[in-house]
Amino acid sequence: MIAGREAGGLMQACPGLSHLRSQAAAIARERDWADDHPRWRIQTLSLFLSGASYCEDFDLEHMLEEARMKAAIALLSMVLMLVVSGEAHSKSVFVAKVPSVWRTPNGAAFLEFRHDQNRAWVSATLCDRYVTGDWAASDCKLYNQHKIRVAGLVYDSSLGAIRLGRHVCAWVENGLVGPIYRQTGHCKLNIDTVRDDYDDGFERYWRPMDVITIQLNDPTGR
Repeated sequence: MIAGREAGGLMQACPGLSHLRSQAAAIARERDWADDHPRWRIQTLSLFLSGASYCEDFDLEHMLEEARMKAAIALLSMVLMLVVSGEAHSKSVFVAKVPSVWRTPNGAAFLEFRHDQNRAWVSATLCDRYVTGDWAASDCKLYNQHKIRVAGLVYDSSLGAIRLGRHVCAWVENGLVGPIYRQTGHCKLNIDTVRDDYDDGFERYWRPMDVITIQLNDPTGR
């Protein structure tokens, strides 16, 4: 804690500051703060820094730089912990590998959950060219439109939702012309292009393929 580290270092450099530690302790007792209470730590350091200017041998700039380094290391550790924790509670489910469609610069990929009665599937529509709001002007060939069954993906009529195991992937609502699907974000649909190597028995070839996956996210960690 500050009284044992930063304060100790200050008193070693500036013995005349020892009375400030007693002053900080008196404030802590008055306000019933424990030794590890954040306000006790801040109050102690504040008092010592306020008196440090009276000590000729005290290098305030060096100590502040050291404090900034410690704070940066602590922040980085916290960020890494959050990232690792998030990865530990996510799982990727393979959906399909389909012939790749060149979608740069004007193409698009539409990945959605759909259902019929108690069955559910992933709908993938890959377009070489997409004009916003104008399907007639877009180039989304029928053979690049896929209806993919995924093991465990069902429509739960009691919930009014499409789910994969205990993960609710999309809520299904009644619309004027058909169902409206609202994805929850717990089953994120992804598409990535990979190199697929194959041979015909004589020559070896490769072709681009699109791999579709579902990223299951569990924010509760259960």
